[in-house]
Amino acid sequence: MQAIEKNDWEYRVEILCKHSKISSVAHIGISLGNIKHNGEKLESLLLWARRNYLETQINIYDDVQAYNLLIDKSVSSDEALSESRKAGDDWINNNSAILKKFKKIRILRYSDLAKQYLIENRISQIHKLYSTSVIFKNLVDQDVSDYLSRVIKRNLSISSEKVERIKKFSVLYILDELATMSLLNENEDFVEIYAGRFLNILKDPRRHEVENLPEGLKNYPMIEVDFVRQPKNAPPKQVA
Repeated sequence: MQAIEKNDWEYRVEILCKHSKISSVAHIGISLGNIKHNGEKLESLLLWARRNYLETQINIYDDVQAYNLLIDKSVSSDEALSESRKAGDDWINNNSAILKKFKKIRILRYSDLAKQYLIENRISQIHKLYSTSVIFKNLVDQDVSDYLSRVIKRNLSISSEKVERIKKFSVLYILDELATMSLLNENEDFVEIYAGRFLNILKDPRRHEVENLPEGLKNYPMIEVDFVRQPKNAPPKQVA
């Protein structure tokens, strides 16, 4: 049998989990550093979105990446924010050849979203909820614990100080993300497509027991996807 050359392969988008309403607009969330959000996989996802939705928007969550930098580096908050925005610039530059193929796609940075909505007020609301609602705090902390378990599995020699930094800044990361996502869901009609896994709090039914939970977190429209490498021109997989 003749071997298939590298350029004879392509990626097919596979839906892993779907909690969504019907919409003609797709939002594609970009997490900096996620290898699935670059290169051929990014292009495959944008092609898939173009076939399935009338409009597509890319949301680059660059500012919240600053919390990850505060975990790993001895930098100030301002330095971390500046570096995270540079990482957003780098993502656009590194994927520019792909993005040029999809000129109709709108690209927004986290700062664009923050200007569009009163995000600081919602962040304060989410922080208050974390400090007053046991259920909400437990759900957020569970997401942090799941992330921490993955980090420890990769690095068994991680220090107790590093563990505490991960817990602290991961909570802040999640609260900022939830604030942004809730506002978007309350003000726009879309389905968010994410190459990876969403926060469990967005899917856990216990969130409905949280008093004063923002409406935008009660039924967040999301589709989780992954990529399957297959020969080009292979027949599409039938989905039940």
